[in-house]
Amino acid sequence: MATKPKTIIKHLLAVLKMPKRIADKITHAQNIVSMMKGNAYFPTPTPALTTVDADIATLVLAESAAKSKTSGAAPKRDVALEVVLRDLHGLTLYVQSIADQNSDKAKEIIEGAGLAVKKASPRAKSDLTVKSGPVSGTVLLVARGAGGRSAHNWQMSKDQTVWIDLPTTLIAKTEVTGLTYGTTMYFRQRAVISSGLEAWTNAVSFLVK
Repeated sequence: MATKPKTIIKHLLAVLKMPKRIADKITHAQNIVSMMKGNAYFPTPTPALTTVDADIATLVLAESAAKSKTSGAAPKRDVALEVVLRDLHGLTLYVQSIADQNSDKAKEIIEGAGLAVKKASPRAKSDLTVKSGPVSGTVLLVARGAGGRSAHNWQMSKDQTVWIDLPTTLIAKTEVTGLTYGTTMYFRQRAVISSGLEAWTNAVSFLVK
């Protein structure tokens, strides 16, 4: 059964903070890739920096064509921009995961990736509900909606030290299967909104049935 969640300490969030002009977006994206290359904190970026580099190069060409008023170029530019933004959001999540694992150096890690730092206040209570699923070993997780366009990251743990990532969803609920009957598991969730990442909810413990 669920127990009263613990209050977590204030921590730092990685924020993308993209500028408005497309040319500035391109420059910002290039700077992030440049700062992450060769940085010891980021051994295996996801997506790979070579992929992001290639997507930025495609956007540069597409923006040039759009500026020259080439027929059909603007929609192609918009698609290329969406790909780069998706790449950068992925890198932001990756940097956040590294910062979470090294909380004493979180500011250095986040700024070292060319991202902005935002302080996240602890949540006084959990916004996550955990209950048994339809079959044994299944758990249903339901979180507070973030409003607007958002995604949701989920994690589970046996000891609140090592956290396992679960599939990201576009709705504020998910199902976890294949858990061992009688095991106490811990779960948490955070929303991914347009301005960046929200704080993780307090961990909620649950006895798998």
